[in-house]
Amino acid sequence: MNETEPGFGRDFKRSDGSEAPRPRAPWPPCEGRLRLSRFEAGGGASGRTVHRSTYVNGPDYCGMTDNDIRGFLDGGFIWGWNQASQIHVRLGRTDEFYNPRYGEVELFRVLHRWDGITLPVDFELHSCRMTVRVEEGPERPLRLLIYPVRRDWNPGRGGEHENNVSVPKPGEVWWREASHGQEAWGLPGAGCASDADPAADTGAHALAAAVWRPGQSDIVFESPSLARYAAERIQEGKPILLLVKLTDAQEDTPGCFFNLYSGEHGDSRNVARRPSLALEWSSPSEVESVTHQVLLEHGRVCELPRQPAGGGSWAATFEAEAGADAPAIQVCEGTGNDAGSWRRATFPFEPSGEWFQLRLLAMPDPLELGDVFEAELADTWILTGPAERQTVPWQFESPSGAVHRVEAEYLGRYRWRVRFAPDEPGTWRFHWTQSFLPEPYRSAPGEFGVWASSLDAVLRHLTGLEEAAAAEGLDPSALYLRLYALERAGMRLLSPAEFRGEPGEKLRAAIRSVRERLWGKQMPDPIPMHSHRLTTEIDGVRLRDPVPDGSGYERAGDGRRDGRGGRPTLLQRLRRRLSRRTSDE
Repeated sequence: MNETEPGFGRDFKRSDGSEAPRPRAPWPPCEGRLRLSRFEAGGGASGRTVHRSTYVNGPDYCGMTDNDIRGFLDGGFIWGWNQASQIHVRLGRTDEFYNPRYGEVELFRVLHRWDGITLPVDFELHSCRMTVRVEEGPERPLRLLIYPVRRDWNPGRGGEHENNVSVPKPGEVWWREASHGQEAWGLPGAGCASDADPAADTGAHALAAAVWRPGQSDIVFESPSLARYAAERIQEGKPILLLVKLTDAQEDTPGCFFNLYSGEHGDSRNVARRPSLALEWSSPSEVESVTHQVLLEHGRVCELPRQPAGGGSWAATFEAEAGADAPAIQVCEGTGNDAGSWRRATFPFEPSGEWFQLRLLAMPDPLELGDVFEAELADTWILTGPAERQTVPWQFESPSGAVHRVEAEYLGRYRWRVRFAPDEPGTWRFHWTQSFLPEPYRSAPGEFGVWASSLDAVLRHLTGLEEAAAAEGLDPSALYLRLYALERAGMRLLSPAEFRGEPGEKLRAAIRSVRERLWGKQMPDPIPMHSHRLTTEIDGVRLRDPVPDGSGYERAGDGRRDGRGGRPTLLQRLRRRLSRRTSDE
């Protein structure tokens, strides 16, 4: 998702200069190949499918935590917080010479813990790529390194008061200790690097290095050493433990300091700025592979054929074409004719029934029409007043351009939740703001798609649209795009037989009611046709330019040409006929 919102249709106006409904953005289709593989112990296929699994904190994965720990190399510290549940973590040494403590300026390092990653037992990891995203950096290049950490830690929740400025709870990590009151780091800040010392915090060799230059938004770590380390930890069923730091020389240079977006940055639905871990892998136990070619128009939904579950586990990877999107994937499992409910698909997974079925939704973060969008966010870094008095306003922009504003509810313990019921199908945009610090903050733009799986939901929203159309002082044209979207959503749910039966009649009746409200008059059914004449008005409204009704047919042998050598237009032929009829009379 691009953080810069496209300005499609921003200048769309009527001929009189007034605002008109904005055209929908031309969202790219979901195009590419969906590869499915089944793995079974002892099996083996002649060719292997390379799968890509990406892990980022969000609706499908919540196993990553990061902490920034801060202090001095000799073990002293000013705060030493463990910094959980923050919008950012920090690296390097600050440049706050105006207020150094005892001649020392603080040093920051970051710990990463990636847990809950499972792959087939005999997988082979081809590459491992960790991406972190930069919030703010200095005007100079920086070199970063990641090291494997030899002992695990408890990330904690911000100390005794869970506010990131209180002392650690027993067992929590901070600058001096991997586990407060239980186990110290070999050297403060996980600073003992050795391949021989059993008390070392990290190995002597870094796993990967990266250079950040001013203006870059991402920092990518990737190397064979990182892949080998990640593979070993996953095979052992252990978390991937990493220390992220600047080079020693830059750590000793005040002003080599910058902020990275954290694993808990933003809200629970929008993962655009959070760190990610991408693994490319295959397995010799692959016994079956299925490929589906996909070209799905944005907003559409497609159910793939049912797949016999077989034994073992399944994985899926979507390889998107350049410039195309990847679909959201849902799965349904069943036995015989009994089917379970649809849910978000996470891979690899082991089916519990005789078969499973995948559903592709060409939209981001799908939500069914009639359901409520819900998201939460957490932040403890608040200087402008008590947390319970802070406001977090959200703004939702509908596909038709309508703007809805909702204020999040404070839940206590530095958490806020928003609930919002979208009223039209299509892709929505949202963002939120807060003023926890003197400088206001705006979130990354987020997106979610709304689609209709039930005709009843469409009918309910058409009723709501009819009520909105009856409101006094409302420009009816503001509701046109909502009508078109609901009409299309309802038609997608009808089979040809249903269209001609009772469901189709219910939908058509609801659409007619909305149209009558929007037009202010009763709508004829069927709409009459007027043969062999120009239409100059519709329901008493005079047209600026008369138009042919399209029902006049050319007489046999009437093949005269217009003055430019081409065939006369339909309008020209109608005018000639009217002229001949007048002269005959």
